[in-house]
Amino acid sequence: MFQGVDWQVGDLQGAWQVDSPEAADIASGQGLTEVTSMELSLRQYRPDRNPPQAVPASCRVYWEIGGKDGKTLYIDAASGEFLGWK
Repeated sequence: MFQGVDWQVGDLQGAWQVDSPEAADIASGQGLTEVTSMELSLRQYRPDRNPPQAVPASCRVYWEIGGKDGKTLYIDAASGEFLGWK
């Protein structure tokens, strides 16, 4: 099933500190009025799936939060820093 897949295992202990209620509060503070999706994502190192440009290379775990208006915002899950919109 997973033949030819290259797994990269990193030490992510402590990388995720901002839980979903905090992330939702941060999103609300950025003007997102209604959350329709929340996804906690690990940074991918595959050429066919990279994080959006709003997520810097130094960010290993991030929240991707979608709103009813179709906008998506990104939050660093370790620091709670707002990273930007898509």
